[in-house]
Amino acid sequence: CLCRTLPDETVAVKVIDMKSIKDSIAREMLQCEIEALRTLSHANVLKCFDVFTTVNNCYIITEFCGEGDLASLIKTRKKLPEAEANSFIADIVAGFLEIADKNYLHRDLKLANIFVSGGRAKIADFGFAKRNINPGEREKYNVGSPLYMSPEALKRNIYTVKNDIWSIGVIIYELLHGETPWECRT
Repeated sequence: CLCRTLPDETVAVKVIDMKSIKDSIAREMLQCEIEALRTLSHANVLKCFDVFTTVNNCYIITEFCGEGDLASLIKTRKKLPEAEANSFIADIVAGFLEIADKNYLHRDLKLANIFVSGGRAKIADFGFAKRNINPGEREKYNVGSPLYMSPEALKRNIYTVKNDIWSIGVIIYELLHGETPWECRT
């Protein structure tokens, strides 16, 4: 990800090597990420300014969140005071409601995918996002981060809005306790 200051904004540029998009699933996931970023508009969702593609790369230009992500914050501070955690939780839930209202599943909500700008949390990284067209339909592939995935998603590749709610529960626990509710090796 590159950062650059434009006349009125500081932006981040996510560069995706088009050679890494080798199959139809990867192409579909990239298209869905771009569609989600262009569709979603909320103070607690990372703002997308533009997307353009060349033969070699896809460039996704978003707002820059100079305060980093919540995973880095927890790594340095271990856990947050309840009042600060509650503020971030309110932001995350507000962003999630926008995502769900627009009929998307994020499918990878975790601290590393929530950035901070101006003290506010912003949900980012829609690389695994998908339109919730057939809720509960079994997917052909498993996506997400295992520590944050619901049992239905992890064991049976079934994704609904409830999976994102589960992930938010894990995030809340982690913000307040400085660690996930469980550990895993694989």
